[in-house]
Amino acid sequence: MIIRQAEEDDAQQIMALFHIILKEMEVPLLKQADDKKLCKALERSFETPECRKTLAQIIVADVSGKVAGIAFGYPNENEHKVDSLLCRFFPSVGLQKRDSVYDQDDSELPDEWYLDSLVVLPKYRGCGIGTALLKALPKVAHKRNKARIGLDVDVKNTKAEHLYRHLGFKGSSTCLIDAHEYKHLQIAV
Repeated sequence: MIIRQAEEDDAQQIMALFHIILKEMEVPLLKQADDKKLCKALERSFETPECRKTLAQIIVADVSGKVAGIAFGYPNENEHKVDSLLCRFFPSVGLQKRDSVYDQDDSELPDEWYLDSLVVLPKYRGCGIGTALLKALPKVAHKRNKARIGLDVDVKNTKAEHLYRHLGFKGSSTCLIDAHEYKHLQIAV
């Protein structure tokens, strides 16, 4: 397994993983939009350098040339720009213009690099990929001059919360995202 920065030609595989998160979160946009069009628009956004390297950062776990897992995040002050970036291609694929993928946001706290999404392909879960991705994030946060990494974990996702806490993340607050309750966890880096 190699942990590396995402490349443009990883976009389709990144989208497939990101789609898992959107389904698990029951994001209302999935019920409102044509799924194929939504995936195509988001895939195009993941092809952009802004989404992979500058406004946001995506690192991948590469197993024999296949993207087996991703960590997608950004500095807290980039949240609205990243949401707009994710929606940039909606009109070009026939979807209604939107400013955000989520109906509710702003769960990030000041001075944190926010981990928006961490997901591993089901067949690779339990193999240490999530842990390897999480261990690579302090370097990403440092490059963005952030003192902490923050994330939201669904209160019902006890397996993920256990992993985060095992690696040193601590709870700081709770929030609602698209009618789901989440714990906001942070770790100093």
